[in-house]
Amino acid sequence: MKNLPDDYRLDTRNKAWMYRQLMYVPNIKIMEQIASEIGNTLKRNILQKSNMMRGQTFAELFRRYLITKCKNIAEEKLCDFKCNVDGKDICFELKIYNSDYAIEKNIKRACERLLRLKGDNLILVIGNIVSKEIKANCFETYGINIWDVKNLLWLFEEYSDIKNEFISLLTYSVDDLQLEIPEPQLFEEKQIEKRERTWEEQLKDIQPGKEFFKEYEKICTEILKNVLGEYLSLWAVQEHSNDGLYCFDLCCKIKNGVNQDFFNTIQNYFNTKYIVFELGQFTRNYTQTVKRAADNKRRYAPG
Repeated sequence: MKNLPDDYRLDTRNKAWMYRQLMYVPNIKIMEQIASEIGNTLKRNILQKSNMMRGQTFAELFRRYLITKCKNIAEEKLCDFKCNVDGKDICFELKIYNSDYAIEKNIKRACERLLRLKGDNLILVIGNIVSKEIKANCFETYGINIWDVKNLLWLFEEYSDIKNEFISLLTYSVDDLQLEIPEPQLFEEKQIEKRERTWEEQLKDIQPGKEFFKEYEKICTEILKNVLGEYLSLWAVQEHSNDGLYCFDLCCKIKNGVNQDFFNTIQNYFNTKYIVFELGQFTRNYTQTVKRAADNKRRYAPG
């Protein structure tokens, strides 16, 4: 009844003790099912959190782009953003899906919801690749234009920081994608005259000490996204286990379709698509940072 293995031998020399042990021992099968369900629940929660943050990041990037193009941006109840361009009200609804499975069905559902809005232009902004057939069908049926990844990459081309962060959100390589001008073309391209501080200047401005480490991690993550966003996705920041067994500053996943020697070596040699980054602020805590990095290196070493 306790689902003990068939080869498990009971000590029958003291039957009273044996019966007492059998009474209190947990049911192995039930405990296995409970542990499995807890593991699945934790996994779902992590994925849900990751997906939610991905959608929020996507919306924030598009908002930053809109701010550079028009000043009168408003957040609406029935859509994500609304602005006025040349006397026309433009309503934007943003969606980014985890996969292309049933994407046409999801897009049609979003279009039907957008029809309740009143505006000169209704635009559905999708953080996925959408076929020309789906775009044409949605415009013919609902009168709604769709901007997809190829259109967004074209729009973000003049803003490298927004473009690189957007690419880092994607789970696949965009090397072979052909950029496309969105329809309708609402905004004119313009050059950014404001000079932004370089990464080196931002790093030098950070003060030493634990109280400034979060700022240091944030800038390092932005640098990594700009440099490696074409190859990596996920970007899970600063996770701890409940019992403190592991801790890492940043974890990324190698994108599907990436063909590059360094990342191919990681996948083949370590048999993993995940990369853990340890961000060390080498100032007053130099010794502690090196010790922590060494501990993590031993912990994550293969074998």
